[in-house]
Amino acid sequence: MFCSTGIFLRILLGRVDMSKMETTSSSVIDEILEISHIIVDEIHERDMFSDLTILSDLLIFYLHLRLILVSATMDSDWFSQYLNGCPVIFVPGFTYPVESFFLEDVLSFLNTSKENHLDLSFINGSLESTVLTDDFKSLLH
Repeated sequence: MFCSTGIFLRILLGRVDMSKMETTSSSVIDEILEISHIIVDEIHERDMFSDLTILSDLLIFYLHLRLILVSATMDSDWFSQYLNGCPVIFVPGFTYPVESFFLEDVLSFLNTSKENHLDLSFINGSLESTVLTDDFKSLLH
């Protein structure tokens, strides 16, 4: 099964009462037994407290499950401690260079560039009367 974390958690919450370990049907246990690994990418962007609580409860009842948390920016020590000292695997890599452009820089570039290739056809449309369009037109002319 490949699905988003949200869909997976809804399936589990809808079918399994973790406090009583009761299910609505025996097929749910069979489905969970067929899952070997749960991979959660970009774990730092999730609602980690609710997700990890549910997932760590699953690991207690289903010892065959393996949980893999992936993130380039997460606090791996915190996650490892929360999950009873689970191992941490560091994958070496590099970051791509990122160049920041602020609005003032972009506007300055647009005003000085002879060939900015902007499609300004929308200015003559329904947006012409808006303040935003007037400001935009004044910056480009």
